[in-house]
Amino acid sequence: MNFAKRLAGAAIVAGFAAATALPALAAPATSATYTINLPNYAVTDIHIFDNGSPFEVEIQGGASQLAAPQGVSTLKETFLTAAEVGIPGFVYTPGPIYMLGVTSDLPGDAPGQQHVVVFSNDTFAANATGIDFDTIFPTTDEETLINDLATDNTGDLNTFFNSYEAQGTSPNGSMTFNVGDSFTAIAFSDGQIIGTGSSALVAGVPEPASWALMIVGLGGMGAMLRTRRRSIPVAA
Repeated sequence: MNFAKRLAGAAIVAGFAAATALPALAAPATSATYTINLPNYAVTDIHIFDNGSPFEVEIQGGASQLAAPQGVSTLKETFLTAAEVGIPGFVYTPGPIYMLGVTSDLPGDAPGQQHVVVFSNDTFAANATGIDFDTIFPTTDEETLINDLATDNTGDLNTFFNSYEAQGTSPNGSMTFNVGDSFTAIAFSDGQIIGTGSSALVAGVPEPASWALMIVGLGGMGAMLRTRRRSIPVAA
């Protein structure tokens, strides 16, 4: 009987240890969310770049098209995991964020006319309001950039960011923002603010199975402690 109790106790302790360790192993990669408020215009062909290096980006809810419709929507950026980069214990930390997209049919446009949208830090947007695209990005053709965004031309997009950084960002300062900051959506050719947004870093959440295993482990530990309390002899 004592052997059986010891065996049961050992199993419970082992289960508890596994339960406390598994959530960290089973948790998905850390991600970032970008909540965008566009009162009047939708934005399509959105690309999020971290220092010019593209990472996997998914719209919350699993939509396949990367776009922000008119109104409020949320984009989710999933970071690389330790397993994907092959470095044990690796945790990705985002750097300054470049975020671009395309919109169309602004006031005064011919039907179907398209524009680059820059999701920038609020200071850049304030300084760029009313300024045309060529002044801020003198080495880039706007129509070419729109096509690169539409066709997911990663090579040319990286060239754009490298050129932008080589010229000392721009007369209006860096357009990047950090995860956790607010940002502004500004459409060119003439620097028109069309929306605002906020970003947040999201920690991984343990899988439901891991939570269940942890609960079982905690319950087992509680049962073992209750059994031990009942077995303590009472002094006469």
